[in-house]
Amino acid sequence: MSDFAFFLSVGGVPVLVSGASPDDAARDPGAVACWDFGWADLPAEAAACTAAIAREQPFPPYFSDSEAHAVPVRGDKDVLLWEAERKVRGRLMPSWNQRRAGTCVSFGWARGGNDLVMQAAADGLIEAPASDLATEPVYALSRVEVGGGRISGDGSVGAWAAKAVRDWGMILRGVHGRYDLSEYSESLSRQWGRTGLPDDLEPVARQKPIRGVALVRTGQEAWDAGGSGYPVPVCSNRGFTSRYDQGFCDPSGSWNHCMVFRGRVTARRGGRLVRALPCQNSWGGYIQGERSYEDADGNRRELPEGCFLVDLEVADRMLRQADSFAVSSIEGFPRRERLEWLI
Repeated sequence: MSDFAFFLSVGGVPVLVSGASPDDAARDPGAVACWDFGWADLPAEAAACTAAIAREQPFPPYFSDSEAHAVPVRGDKDVLLWEAERKVRGRLMPSWNQRRAGTCVSFGWARGGNDLVMQAAADGLIEAPASDLATEPVYALSRVEVGGGRISGDGSVGAWAAKAVRDWGMILRGVHGRYDLSEYSESLSRQWGRTGLPDDLEPVARQKPIRGVALVRTGQEAWDAGGSGYPVPVCSNRGFTSRYDQGFCDPSGSWNHCMVFRGRVTARRGGRLVRALPCQNSWGGYIQGERSYEDADGNRRELPEGCFLVDLEVADRMLRQADSFAVSSIEGFPRRERLEWLI
């Protein structure tokens, strides 16, 4: 999380280079210092990829055009996506940890896909898998098969990941032939981030937990997505504190980072009710303080490890950077009136 990183100009485009040293930055007079997170803020690339998705996808690629946004459900009722995980596995799972590699985009997208898998298992539509979705294939596909290998160093673009998981698919952790994806590997992530996903793994990736993606550009759209059970991998340069305040972490500093919104809540804070989005990070259990919030009915609710609440107004500004997407396990984004796994 604390590696030094900087941007280099590649063809006139600033490209994130992470895992470097301050000496490396000093040798490049055009470098701009930042922390190592892994989202490449390339608006033109994100817009072009979203336009490509729009041409190929048989339903609108913008959540603002979806039924789930036009006819939202449940008023302001809390929807906690991790309750599907709790129902399937009997407990909240620990936070994933990208460690010292700038692979956050693959973590945000794989964790969002994992929530969809847990929902399907909780609804009895599939047998519960013994493992989670792997991040390394998402990282490889987004950077190389979609992005064309144009980023030097770590990092990827949210829209590239959207196209990668929709067109190619995802892979569960485990041993697949000669490839051991049982545990996260920084070195394999970086290797495949240069070379792409091996050809003999592409058929394995065709199991597609994500069949639809839709650009989310406002806090209200993300609120409506959460209401119908759709996760939202979110890419922005909004940073936050690392200590809980009534379940929230406050805006602080700048991160070029991808996380994932996992539902929606109305929480009590400072004597008032605040609409907020639970934001799952990928740095393990780094947040200090009490990992819970008080809901609108006065009940204490536990948050998953590495997850914190983001005020909807703050989330709105994050989403207006236009590289965050709702994800669906079906074609399109219908409103979902009943979510059987809600506890």
